Amino acid sequence: MNIFVVIPFLAGYILIGLSQGVSHASAGFIELSASSMELTQKKYSNDSREVYLVAMMHIGERNFYEKLAASFPAESSIVLMEGVTDRKKLLKYHLNYQKFADFLGIDTQSDYFNPASREIECKYADLDMSDLSPGTVKFINKCARIHSQGFTSQESLKEMFSQGADDKEFELFKTDIVGKRNIHLLEQIAAGLKTHRIVVVPWGAYHMPGLESALLCQGFIQSDLKKWDVVKYQTIFHSLVYKWQSKNAPSLNETETSK
Repeated sequence: MNIFVVIPFLAGYILIGLSQGVSHASAGFIELSASSMELTQKKYSNDSREVYLVAMMHIGERNFYEKLAASFPAESSIVLMEGVTDRKKLLKYHLNYQKFADFLGIDTQSDYFNPASREIECKYADLDMSDLSPGTVKFINKCARIHSQGFTSQESLKEMFSQGADDKEFELFKTDIVGKRNIHLLEQIAAGLKTHRIVVVPWGAYHMPGLESALLCQGFIQSDLKKWDVVKYQTIFHSLVYKWQSKNAPSLNETETSK
């Protein structure tokens, strides 16, 4: 089975999966416009202190990552970066999104999002893999293995779409990946506000509802909102069409034979 046979299905799967359900689950931090997928940035104020919650994705367009990093206030600010460490080497596969990004014709956050290049103070504020449950580590290893295979074979696509979890496994995964990390991150935000006036939190969109709720309970008030185009549908469409044309274009030998 050729990979391009499933392109319409894959495109539909992505768009349907990221429609109303995703917007609701992310409390509006991910939305679909008529032409692009949008991520939301919200600013919360409490007296002179400010916290920026910036929804992120591991893959997107280079222009988004570079413009976003350039937009952060530099004075009296700290950026709390996302990124689980692995001091005990529990991961068997490197979790890399490059092959998926290449397949869609877009870029990765790790390549082009670098606030530190503007001399803004940055700090990794995440947990270590050993802080997560064994079941979650096992699931992450499974996802990392599929990513390492890329998305150009029937087997990897079939495995990607067939991966499921029962309700208990999913709740455990959410507790670890979102809940436990959010608790730690809120502690880091509180610590950051003791030494800086502004704390910027560019983390995955599904962390945002819990963080937002906690900030509002602490007396912060939303004072600004901005939408960012993380990826335009046209970019992905053009990339997939180009791949399809390249794959199906007749070779020079075939052209010569047909003459």
